[in-house]
Amino acid sequence: MFTGIIQDLGIVTVLTQNSDTMRLAVQSPKLMKDSVRGESIAVNGTCLTVNDIMGDTFVADVMAETIRTTSLAKLKINDKVNLERALTPSSFMGGHFVQGHVDATGVVETIENHGQYWILKVRAEKIFYFLVTKGSIAINGISLTLLEVANNSFSVSIIPTTFIDTNIQYLKIGDEVNLEVDMMAKYVYHYLRVLKEEKVPITEEFLRNHGF
Repeated sequence: MFTGIIQDLGIVTVLTQNSDTMRLAVQSPKLMKDSVRGESIAVNGTCLTVNDIMGDTFVADVMAETIRTTSLAKLKINDKVNLERALTPSSFMGGHFVQGHVDATGVVETIENHGQYWILKVRAEKIFYFLVTKGSIAINGISLTLLEVANNSFSVSIIPTTFIDTNIQYLKIGDEVNLEVDMMAKYVYHYLRVLKEEKVPITEEFLRNHGF
């Protein structure tokens, strides 16, 4: 579990492609000070297990499903990636609950500089029905608030701190980004879909009996 508050920008140092997996090495002196083998680190919002630590660099294996559903396969040597270590009981909850399980990738449509902030617009047909204005979304692991949702796209505001401390600053129009929707949205969607399939009428009494 993560919060979507990026702790460091790591640098990709090794990319080894196998038949259906990939080995990734990321340099991060800041996070490697007290990291250990076997812990979880979110790389661009994708939860990976630290397989090995070599000085200020950690190594992780990326499985076939992760390669298929995220943008990690498009990484290149020297790319900068957003990093966050997993939550602990004493961690500050500055963002929202992020699982590190990428739901889909989106495509950057526009990045507008408004002086004191940026507006990032992303096209995301596959997850559009999970999104609601003022709800939460993770973009490359960054916890952000949805500003506007319309026409299979959404936009978010980026404050200077987020822009400087994450790889948002390196995004270009057409780039793919990893997206994870609010976990509560997924549960509610699944629950309502099951009710629809079972043809259960959603009445005021039904909602009251189920805690709404």
